[in-house]
Amino acid sequence: MKNNSLLIFTINFPYGNGESFLINEINILSSKFKTIYVFPIKFLNQESEYNLPTNVEVVKFNMFQPYNRVKILIKNFRLICSIYLTEFFYSKSKIKYISQFLHTFNNLTHKISASDNFYNLLKQMQINKPVAYSYWFNQWPLILSIVKAKHQHLNIYTRIHGMDVYEEQHYRKNFFYQFRVFQLKRIKKVFAISSHGKLHLERANRVSVNKVVLSRLGTKDFSLNKMENLNFFRVVSCSSFLLYKRVDLIVDILSQCNIKVEWVHFGDGELKDDILKKAKLLPSQISFKWMRFKPNSFVMDYYQNNHVDLFINVSSSEGIPVSIMEALSFGIPVIATDVGGVSEIVNVKTGFLIDKNFETKTVAQIIEEYSVSPDESKLRLRQSARLFWEQNYSADVNYNKLSLELI
Repeated sequence: MKNNSLLIFTINFPYGNGESFLINEINILSSKFKTIYVFPIKFLNQESEYNLPTNVEVVKFNMFQPYNRVKILIKNFRLICSIYLTEFFYSKSKIKYISQFLHTFNNLTHKISASDNFYNLLKQMQINKPVAYSYWFNQWPLILSIVKAKHQHLNIYTRIHGMDVYEEQHYRKNFFYQFRVFQLKRIKKVFAISSHGKLHLERANRVSVNKVVLSRLGTKDFSLNKMENLNFFRVVSCSSFLLYKRVDLIVDILSQCNIKVEWVHFGDGELKDDILKKAKLLPSQISFKWMRFKPNSFVMDYYQNNHVDLFINVSSSEGIPVSIMEALSFGIPVIATDVGGVSEIVNVKTGFLIDKNFETKTVAQIIEEYSVSPDESKLRLRQSARLFWEQNYSADVNYNKLSLELI
């Protein structure tokens, strides 16, 4: 594969903070391909904070260049009709294509325009045998699929995580994933980060099981979490303050704990003010440290140098959170809700899996009971969590396997 170039399509990586875990993947893939070109959607007025491998280049392609919708329609009338007919015959969202025709039509004509501009860029770059890999099943795979439909030029791959496969993570009324039948006919393989996401995509789109493969994410090894005898129980959470993350429920859980707890949270977001206001009402035995958003290196350093008893995630919808993989890599047990693919990583070997619609008192009792369990039991669970990570979520193992799929 060293003679091939890999095109990776992101939302904002290597800018911003939304895809920090992608650096682990790129560091390994960079040794397998001659050159990697990264195409972020969002890049204006930002500087990258990552030390990228020398053979990785960032291409600032503007997906949102002006275009004439009427000219696009006239020039691509047969293609547009073909795409809509494909969806009407095979998609489970036929009614939505009718009721939201103007919305989907505007989206499609925009992506056709973007695909023409992108194809012209590829010709200018003169890339030899490119492999196109979208990190999300979002806007990029539609653009790439149109390029392939018009020019038969690309081998296309995409990952699916959470927001790009689970409809409930979107709050726009009548949301649905558009033109997926058309795209899935042209995508060579879909890499699902969880078995649950794989099955969900297959059922939602009647796609061949051979096209969607399980390809887990992974994290680097930063050694074990620091062991320390504290006079309190430390719980850590790491997520955005978004509605489906339900960080406010962590406040409700801890408010019912009768032990001394220090809760540390990494993350920021639109519900920050509401959650911080609620956290101020926690009882005196519960202390709260809000760490704001921190670079991934800071969080890893925190785990190396500060003992953590338990990691908690209570989202209503997830793929498989990288934050949970990171905690397990340090041997930190996890308590998390049984949503999406979480049950594939949180189990009796790694911590405590709780119902999506849990009773806060029940979760508080789990925390209290674990806090007073014998040290030997805690150590066994920490060792088991670490071993489970080594066997399932090591970046070195999983991304070397991925490189063999990208052919």
